[in-house]
Parts: sequence; C-alpha cells; structure tokens
Amino acid sequence: GDVYKRQVSTQSTGNFNSLMAVIAGLNMSCVYRLNHTRTLVDPKQMASLISVEKMMNSEGNYRSYRKTLKAAKVPVIPYLGVYLTDLTFIDDGNPDKVNNLINFKKRELTHRLLQEIQLYQQTGFDFPPIEPLNTFLAECPTSMTEAELYDLSLILEPRNSEISQIS
Repeated sequence: GDVYKRQVSTQSTGNFNSLMAVIAGLNMSCVYRLNHTRTLVDPKQMASLISVEKMMNSEGNYRSYRKTLKAAKVPVIPYLGVYLTDLTFIDDGNPDKVNNLINFKKRELTHRLLQEIQLYQQTGFDFPPIEPLNTFLAECPTSMTEAELYDLSLILEPRNSEISQIS
C-alpha cells in the first residue's frame, strides 16, 4: 500500500521521472506476479495507479503525459525518456544535409527540444525529508539482481499459494 501512496506523491510533486520509475518497478515481473498481495491494496490506491499508468502510457507518442506535463505548474521533473526518444527521432528522421547544405530545420528542432528541457531546470525543488520514506529508501537494498528479486517474490508469495498462506 505504501508504494502506491508514493506514486501519487511523486505525481503531485510533479516528479514525472520518478513516477515512471515507480510504475516500471511495480510492473517488474517479481512485483507484478504478487497477485494475492495486490488484492490487499486499497481499491482507491489501485484506481489511482491505473489512472497514473494510463497517463504515462506511451500510446500516441505519450500524448496523455505530454498534455499533463504542459498543464503542470513548475517546478516539475519531466520524464527524461520522452526527450531522449524525441532527440533520437529528430536525429534519425532528418538528414544532416539538404541539397548539400546544413539542415538548419533539424538543428532548430533539436534546439527547441533542448530549450524546453532547460526551462524545467530553471526552478529548483525544496524537498524536506519525508519519514518513513526517507529511511526506507536509505535502507533499501540496491544491489539485488532481477533473479534475486524474483526469488524473493517467490518466498513472499509462492506459486499456486492461497491468500491465507501469505504472511
């Protein structure tokens, strides 16, 4: 339940990059397979997660996320992956030269995108530590492989187990 509360917190602070990281973490196979555990999460929090996942969906070139980002008040931390994808498409989709001349349109597109990123860097964040989140993150193991995480999920919720068997 706490993780679902954190994703709402990252959205409300405008931290879309961390929001996408939380969504990615919740969709890792070692977490996603925890069906019984998921049933214990408050339905309002699950509805919130589904709403956030829809907003951050890559459908339509992240159309919903882009709309939300434009409407967001600064400071925000945008999801960097969208900008990296945009830069890749600008670079790969436009020739460096047109009629043997520098393609200034390509350079202009790149400049506009980098300028947008810089706009988000103008305003800083003042995040006071939030307990118990701060302690949880400081003590959270960071060196586990995906295989180790999956094995841990099997300990927490064995395959074909009943909900009554989950501690």
